[in-house]
Amino acid sequence: FFVTVPFACLFTWEVLKGYFANPTLPRLARVGRLLHLLIPAGVILFVLGKEYTGLALLALGLVAVLDRLLHTNIFRQKLTYPFLAISTAFMLIFNGYLTARPVVLYGESYQLGLRIFTIPVEDFVYGYALLLLCLVVFERLKGGRHG
Repeated sequence: FFVTVPFACLFTWEVLKGYFANPTLPRLARVGRLLHLLIPAGVILFVLGKEYTGLALLALGLVAVLDRLLHTNIFRQKLTYPFLAISTAFMLIFNGYLTARPVVLYGESYQLGLRIFTIPVEDFVYGYALLLLCLVVFERLKGGRHG
């Protein structure tokens, strides 16, 4: 799951890039910088006993830092956001099934307790971190410095 799903999503990324222009939008640079704030927020929540929430926020914040260090500028690329929207639709379907059955169980004390349908919000944050990490590494290995 943790290997196959991100690689399958890279196919979606490449299809989007094959059919649509993917300009760098400088005004979106703020998004990546704001995500850096998730690092201290994640640490604080982890220390306060919300470990899953803290680790998910920390992961997304660290992906934003890695994106900046590797100059892939994923958060400034126009197609990143349709990619995340498509991925969210699949998360709602498949993660919704897993959490509604319940195939996957969560310790409520380790998270905020906020859900979108049956899915903890932390699952979305973690999912975005995982997918965006794959995009950053994929683009870097392809030699992509964007913008």
